[in-house]
Amino acid sequence: MTSNMQPKVSIVVPVYNVEKYLDRCIQSLRNQTVRDIEIILVDDESPDNCPALCDRYALEDARIKVVHKKNGGLGMACNSGIEAAGGEFIAFVDSDDWVDNNMYECMLAAAEKHNADVVYTGLKRSDGANITCYLPHPDTEEIRSNKESIVELFKDMIASAPQVRIDRRIQVSAKVAIYRKAVIDTYNIRFESERNFISEDMLFNLDFLRHSMVAVVLPEYFYYYYNNPNSITTHRVKDIRQDVERYHTHLFIRYRDFADDADFRNRADRWFIGAVRSYMDYIVKNTAIGRKEKTRMIGDLCRCPNWDLVRKRYPIKMMPMVHRIVLTFTLQSQAQCLYLLLKLKNRK
Repeated sequence: MTSNMQPKVSIVVPVYNVEKYLDRCIQSLRNQTVRDIEIILVDDESPDNCPALCDRYALEDARIKVVHKKNGGLGMACNSGIEAAGGEFIAFVDSDDWVDNNMYECMLAAAEKHNADVVYTGLKRSDGANITCYLPHPDTEEIRSNKESIVELFKDMIASAPQVRIDRRIQVSAKVAIYRKAVIDTYNIRFESERNFISEDMLFNLDFLRHSMVAVVLPEYFYYYYNNPNSITTHRVKDIRQDVERYHTHLFIRYRDFADDADFRNRADRWFIGAVRSYMDYIVKNTAIGRKEKTRMIGDLCRCPNWDLVRKRYPIKMMPMVHRIVLTFTLQSQAQCLYLLLKLKNRK
């Protein structure tokens, strides 16, 4: 890529306290089969040797540029990358993760073939040596080229319909997609801070989809999400109730002019149900907390005021059996039963 050419893809990599993993990530990007890319390393005032490493990578590869900024968190680092990006498309990669070498070539081909504004792919978890699981994702290519089908994808990204067994058929991560930069610029789409909202990637995707004309979902999995115990995305246990409540309420406020119908309300309620169940499960599995404290925390999650809305309007009878049992115990504030049920599930 010559210096006066617009890169096809700008890949934004927020960098913070990942000295052990950064090289694996950067090499997977430098080795992409599509060459006309730029890699933007956003040093979020990392306290380790990452700032110097970033500068060294920029000296080694002209496609790499570095932004050093005051610490503001992951979402704000992504926004700094957006402002520095000059590509036709923009992508995001967490600095402790990595990708297959043909990821962006395949995604660009799909974007160009269908004149897409966004292309989504799958997510696989890894322990660094092996793939531990493939997260739910459509197994065939999907082309969404009218408002009705875009709205359907928008809702799927929030949560599944009540009767579906899996909580979400497509992942909300912004790291498995490429986005047309012109759409981001035209509508000033930016990430919220994860310090304000617990799923900033989902809000970014929903904001983008409401302005998209064509979205493509590819069945391939290119992205390796590393289960890093020190990651800033590791669940916080304390104050989760307020975080989940506020996010649930915010979905209705933010998107009522785009998809305010019974199906949207069911999806947002299912997000809330699934998020609380997920945090309960995390509490049960957390070995640093005693049983008495775990039960207390689960009981606190049962007392969210938002459960009153779910109780009144969510079609509980349509839910898969196991989900229905967990929700019934939750609505009845049966913390001991929930603890035992989730404990039993985790032994399988």
